[in-house]
Amino acid sequence: MGVYSLLIMSVFLPYLQNDFGAITAGLGGASLCFNGEIEHSSYNPATIVNITKLNYSIGFQYTKGELYSRILGDTTPWFTESEVMPYLLGFAFPLNEFFSTGITTTIPYRMEHISDWMEERTSQHPTGTGKYFRYIESKRVHSINGIIGWKVNDNLSLGINLPFIYERYKLGFEYRDNSRDNRITTGNLFGLEPCFGIKFSPKDYIVMGMSFKKGFLKGGYIATYTNYDSVVSYQVNINEEETLPFTIYGGLIFQISRNLTLNSSVEFIRWSGISFSTEEDYNYYERYDPHDSWKLHYGIEYILNPTYTLRSGFYIDPYPYHADYSDWDQLFLTAGVGVFLRRFEINMSTVTSNLIDVNLKKETQIFFSLTYR
Repeated sequence: MGVYSLLIMSVFLPYLQNDFGAITAGLGGASLCFNGEIEHSSYNPATIVNITKLNYSIGFQYTKGELYSRILGDTTPWFTESEVMPYLLGFAFPLNEFFSTGITTTIPYRMEHISDWMEERTSQHPTGTGKYFRYIESKRVHSINGIIGWKVNDNLSLGINLPFIYERYKLGFEYRDNSRDNRITTGNLFGLEPCFGIKFSPKDYIVMGMSFKKGFLKGGYIATYTNYDSVVSYQVNINEEETLPFTIYGGLIFQISRNLTLNSSVEFIRWSGISFSTEEDYNYYERYDPHDSWKLHYGIEYILNPTYTLRSGFYIDPYPYHADYSDWDQLFLTAGVGVFLRRFEINMSTVTSNLIDVNLKKETQIFFSLTYR
């Protein structure tokens, strides 16, 4: 029971936020105020009012990373990650000159830790049993967003995003070729994460934006326990409740010239306000002592010509735990390009921390999106 509780505790590590798209990532995440792009509408719904005709958009993301052991001198990856996933599918259109709306599906939060395959060793078989296993720690939120924006006047826009969210997590030991019963615990939760957005342009060359979001989840999982006296296993349905972090975004776009803009944003994430509880009233987050964090984003965009747009930036991603985990903070460098071909817009970008001296983890992401107007 103690080992099981330890495993369950580890799955409720904080989410890796995944609010980036191909345009956003190229600008270091600093595109909170951008106009008329579907990918921005889920985290600042006020920007949707600048969509003036029916738009369709689809986006994909490739992520590859390694998390290393904390043992001094050990260069073997502890967890690895390599996957391709769709991060955006949606459409948006104007209702009239004042209101626009859209529906999108996104993956705003995710976590994926999978260890390499390891050979099982026992006291009877110290060199290996010939059976291989790996440890999986996965957590992902899928979101269906209903978005509406209101153009109050030429300078001010407001928006609301009401996402219905579904979380699925899995945790435990998976054996290759089913050589032994897989000890994988899966949970399913449902909830909402309302988001309110503002976009304000006091001058032609300045655009400011803010958004606020907070969510909750409810669901459960089936727990398997073993009575070691009688060697009998039994299952119990466990109900659970979880809250998502309260997040505040603030951003600014400053247009230096007709072709050049500077972008910046700051993101406050209140990790200390999250909670997780089951029928047994455990709060696993408190054991990790998460602290509030600030993420800074900076980007620059240059319109080379009517066909090509270049983007570059960086952002700071702090790890939201005290003590030994504080040196897991990362600095990411980003770059991207946009290509405009008649009614099609193609955006590609890359985000990496591999170019920076890191001792504990590395990560590279590649984004691609296609929009039709």
